[in-house]
Amino acid sequence: MIASRLSALRIRFLDVLEGRLTEVELLRDRLDMGDRSEESRVESVRAICFAAHKTLGVAATLGFADLGMLSQRVELAATDYLDRREPPTTARMVVALTDDMLDEMALILARAGR
Repeated sequence: MIASRLSALRIRFLDVLEGRLTEVELLRDRLDMGDRSEESRVESVRAICFAAHKTLGVAATLGFADLGMLSQRVELAATDYLDRREPPTTARMVVALTDDMLDEMALILARAGR
């Protein structure tokens, strides 16, 4: 019974992951545009941070440890950027880590036949 519930949760997570992949790709592309205002960059980083946080909370629990780890890295870098920590985390660093997270999302979805 637990195995079937876990399987159903994994299927639902994959459904959510498809939408999140698209959402984060758009945010990442916006952030990567060098001519955007600081306010716009902060808005994109904040949204990426929230998406990474939501992904982190579920990924590791459902057996996607690599995605959980990469999501945590994105969340930490985004938080550093938003908090203006020293040494400073740049938007470019957030983009690079987000790329790694997106690659892992795409790999998980491809392995699931999606």
